[in-house]
Amino acid sequence: MNFTELLSIVSNSDTGISFLQQHNIVKVSEVCENGHIMFIKGSRWRCQKRSCRKEKGLRINNWLTGSRLPIHTIVHFIYYWAREMSSVTFCKRELNMGQNAVVDWSNYLREVCVTEIFLNHIWQSLCGEHVSENKTHLKLSSKIFLNSGLHYN
Repeated sequence: MNFTELLSIVSNSDTGISFLQQHNIVKVSEVCENGHIMFIKGSRWRCQKRSCRKEKGLRINNWLTGSRLPIHTIVHFIYYWAREMSSVTFCKRELNMGQNAVVDWSNYLREVCVTEIFLNHIWQSLCGEHVSENKTHLKLSSKIFLNSGLHYN
């Protein structure tokens, strides 16, 4: 996928959420503490039951925890980072990101990749199969890891 194709798929936060759901980074469904089905409203999960209406953040217990960047910006940054095009100057100009955000996200993606590769290596050693049943997720993680400059022996 080139950036033009990605931009046509992920052009705002709503389409960014859908993209991350398709790649198992954000849950497709959620249940509130009272056991009711929730739906996404903006950037939050909201209970459908009128008498309940519990809410919780979409950026909890996933890659987005603690982030404040717009979700589509995160997806675009991951794309550029995997292609080694994530200099601070470039990301400031093209993605409107601050220097600290660029550095933090670069470091974070390296950690995600190292963890994914490490866990997969251990799981393969113990069981002979991949940790992730979702091959797209594993392929993305592997590609990001390989482009991070880190090497696993």
